[in-house]
Amino acid sequence: GNFDLETENAVKRLQLNNKLTSDGIVGNKTWDVINTLYGNLADCILNNDDNNYDDEYFNYTVISGDTLYSLARKYNTTVSEIKKLNNLTSDILRIGQVLKIPNNNNYILYTVVRGDSLYAIARKYNTTVMAIMNLNNLSSDFLSIGQVLKIPTNNDNNYSDNYFNYTVISGDTLYSLARKYNTTVSEIKKLNNLTSDILRIGQVLKIPM
Repeated sequence: GNFDLETENAVKRLQLNNKLTSDGIVGNKTWDVINTLYGNLADCILNNDDNNYDDEYFNYTVISGDTLYSLARKYNTTVSEIKKLNNLTSDILRIGQVLKIPNNNNYILYTVVRGDSLYAIARKYNTTVMAIMNLNNLSSDFLSIGQVLKIPTNNDNNYSDNYFNYTVISGDTLYSLARKYNTTVSEIKKLNNLTSDILRIGQVLKIPM
């Protein structure tokens, strides 16, 4: 609760890294970035209560500003999975509501872009077409732009305990990758020893997990 000079400087660095006005003021946009990249600071999910976790999900207490979409992005899952796990028939959440959030540690989410195919995606993430189809319950290899796929992350050649490899495509920026994979620009740059924000198509980056 003590917003001192050190905290203010940390906020300014966060704003600068995420292309916000670096004024040290935690307004709505800055708070959204904090929620997106680091998780809600009022979370109760990091306590040691064994009743708060099991192998398939953990309990999360809804706070102001939460939506099913923001929680799905934050915890690497989908709106439909959260609704199914909690038997929800509506997207409306209430403050203080306790939700079960799936523990999805064995895959990442990938949004299909123009030109993608299951074969290309499988090669990019060092997995197989069949593994992707099985994980997503696909009956054909047809993909649509904007479709969200689960990509297996259990292949030791492409992943470690701390990161996975990502191949840069047209339109990628460090900022867009940081938002997409729930990390920060500075963390990606540090992990890849980058001194510039410039990316090139085909470049392989380590993305923190």
